[in-house]
Amino acid sequence: NALKTELRVLHANHNDSHEFMASRIITETTDNYMQRTYLRFLVANANNGTEMLTIDPYGHVGITTSSPSNSLTVAADSASAIIELKRTNTNTTGSFGALSWTAMDGHSVANMYALGDGNNEGAHLVFRTTSAAASNDPYNAATVERLKIQSDGNIGINESSPNFKLHVNGTGRFESDLSIN
Repeated sequence: NALKTELRVLHANHNDSHEFMASRIITETTDNYMQRTYLRFLVANANNGTEMLTIDPYGHVGITTSSPSNSLTVAADSASAIIELKRTNTNTTGSFGALSWTAMDGHSVANMYALGDGNNEGAHLVFRTTSAAASNDPYNAATVERLKIQSDGNIGINESSPNFKLHVNGTGRFESDLSIN
């Protein structure tokens, strides 16, 4: 037996002749035995509501999907499944935001972020890793910059200011032919 509780937010139309549903929050237990409960958030769409956010009993969060399969699942048609990290100030050289991978104790083991290039129109993409316990701050010096793609297209490996299309600071090895034109 499924149990369901629903909170509806209603609005009256312009002449109060009838109400329409603006949003709903639903808690739904899929069976009485296991007590698995979903939390579903719906917003108005033709008076029924479209499910926009779901939290399943395992802690998985789904955006525009009712059955998330991972910690965060964003579902959309074709190229519409976009996650945006947006800076809201005018700092031209700071980070736009970061993705950070952390160990169980919370320290950052790897991260990547977009770093403003100084003119508020472009950014460098920076990849950092560590081989030892570091801070949980992705910008801390304990995680070391390993790769940078600059806004001008130059790529640096162990080089934070690449002056060439490929700038390697250290030795390299090629297991097959290297062609240079």
